[in-house]
Amino acid sequence: MGARAGRHPPHAHHRQHGRTLHASQGDRGGCGRRGPHRSQWRYGEQDRHLRARGHRASSRRALHRGRTAFDLRRRYGERRGHHYRRAVARRGHLVVWPGARARRYARSQPRVRRHARRSHQRHRDRGRGPTTAAGWGHRRHAVARARRIDRYARSCERPSQVTLVRTGYHDFLDRDASRLPGIVVICGKEHVLADEVVKRILDATFPDEQSKALNLDVVDAGQLDDFSVINEKLATFPFLTERRVLVLRQTMELRNDDRVDLQAAVAHVDGEALLLIDDSGEPRPQRGKAPKDKVESWDFVAEGVQTLLVDCTLGQTERERYIDAHAKELGIHVDAGARRYLAAFESVDEIKNALDRLALTGKRISKAAAEEYVRPPGDPKLWDLGNAVGTANLQAGLRVLREVAPRAEDATGPLIWLAGDAQIAWELSNGATPQSWSYATGQSAFRAMKLWDLARRRSPKLARDNVRLTMRALEDSLTGKRLPDQALEEVVIRLCTQK
Repeated sequence: MGARAGRHPPHAHHRQHGRTLHASQGDRGGCGRRGPHRSQWRYGEQDRHLRARGHRASSRRALHRGRTAFDLRRRYGERRGHHYRRAVARRGHLVVWPGARARRYARSQPRVRRHARRSHQRHRDRGRGPTTAAGWGHRRHAVARARRIDRYARSCERPSQVTLVRTGYHDFLDRDASRLPGIVVICGKEHVLADEVVKRILDATFPDEQSKALNLDVVDAGQLDDFSVINEKLATFPFLTERRVLVLRQTMELRNDDRVDLQAAVAHVDGEALLLIDDSGEPRPQRGKAPKDKVESWDFVAEGVQTLLVDCTLGQTERERYIDAHAKELGIHVDAGARRYLAAFESVDEIKNALDRLALTGKRISKAAAEEYVRPPGDPKLWDLGNAVGTANLQAGLRVLREVAPRAEDATGPLIWLAGDAQIAWELSNGATPQSWSYATGQSAFRAMKLWDLARRRSPKLARDNVRLTMRALEDSLTGKRLPDQALEEVVIRLCTQK
């Protein structure tokens, strides 16, 4: 019975505590020392501040290192030879683990080293409950597997997602209207564009008027007491055509409680027929506190049925495109200035009416013709005075001034008008638009559109000086420091002669 052969043979166990001989275990190499058991501690490690849970649970923050951050390496001298063997072991910096050596030092190693090693979870940190990975040897594998199972179960219970496709007015005109999903919702404030979308869908679906009369139902949403009639009409078999169409109008006029019932009825549409919901127009004014479950246009969807949402709201560039398209239908040509002037109107209905009236005057529409024919409401003389001052026409400004204010006490109104024009021009020169000014003040956008070109040619500093000039003259005329007619004439002369 002796020690096993090796580089550093430890003392023989002689089968103490039922252990096997070292010769049957094999040579592990390295320093020849045993590692700690999975439930035991390595030398120098403590976890008393972390283990504050049950005996079957893991540590609260089970993250450890192989060693401490700083390790003091003891330098042992040469080991004395034993009298019964000649093996000599050298300890200290000569015999160290390969993974603990610093690469920058070839032979001798420093006493203080920093070697944090890889962070991991030990076997002692795993739970002792029945849900642990007993055969795997690590708890994180069981947790990952449980999470995968939960995700799969949630995906099986999840209902089919609803597909909603959004498109604009011009994008809808570019697509094929004969191949549409089961539900089409039209939203926006323009009734004219919504009617054009409905007309295009019906013309593409029905080849003639006879099939349209047999397979088309137009229902007013405000006249329905029970929205289950929608599914009954859609379930009717089509006659001499591929699909049956139901047009539901004036849904924007419904209250939110009725819209909730309509949403529940639309959710059971199977998608075989075509349900066309016209949800365009201005919403009803809200009385009291807004509801939390407010139903919007994009909420009219059904499970498993694709829904197409057509937005009929047009911007500045899209309104110019609409003007070109409508002018082509009328057979007229609209200049760039007139197109930009008419596109500043927010209502497409007003744009269409203006083009229809201008088409009667000639085949070519200029900006001057558009400004003269589409005159905004108000006193025409005040508009002429503002145009003369904006174009720096002094003679025309003085002539209109005598017509507007023949008496001295009549000069206060034109002064207020010119002060308002100066204020609008200052706001437009600082980045505002006629639409934003109209929305902020609640006034018509015609006045801002008349001053838009003027404001672009003026600097913000000059526009601010004009505001100070007109406001000072108005204040002096109201307080009696100056006569109103003299203040008005001075303001007109200075505004028309400035550079």
